[in-house]
Amino acid sequence: LIFVKLLAVFSMKCKKHATIKMLFKGVSDGWNGRLGATVDHRWRLGMNEVVSVIVPVYNCKEYLERCIESILHQTYPHIQLILVDDGSADGSSEICDCYAAQDARVQVIHQENSGVSTARNRGINVASGHFLYFVDGDDAIATNTLETALNEFDDSVDAVFWGITKNSEPTAYVQELPIEPDL
Repeated sequence: LIFVKLLAVFSMKCKKHATIKMLFKGVSDGWNGRLGATVDHRWRLGMNEVVSVIVPVYNCKEYLERCIESILHQTYPHIQLILVDDGSADGSSEICDCYAAQDARVQVIHQENSGVSTARNRGINVASGHFLYFVDGDDAIATNTLETALNEFDDSVDAVFWGITKNSEPTAYVQELPIEPDL
């Protein structure tokens, strides 16, 4: 039985277009290219566990710098940012390379256009963090997103899920939901 604590992120201005985001805990020896890995329940959150953030990038030049900056400026600093350029033709590829040259936490993978699922899988294959988190190239995350999610992990939690809303206003807040599993 896997117990998952849920978080919901609500916007004070716009409550349309809700989707789900999640942070996965992996095995201590790496992801080995799959999400279905057995979780090592003896693990405890340390102050320096790395979160691998995977961003599929396809022709999102207009939004990409905001996306990358929102990830690199997290209150939880121990991240590996994997930008998977999926054959962009709008200059997104060059933006990815520029960030990789400036910040050792950033890794870029270039591939021919193969779709978002293939891009995410390529990112998973090179992820070295203890956690996985996915962000789309045209999205930005709040500066405390990773820290807030990581605070929910303990020995009994394998993944943290939370809702998000489409909102260009910087007025989002996080509320923990008291949800217990049915036993």
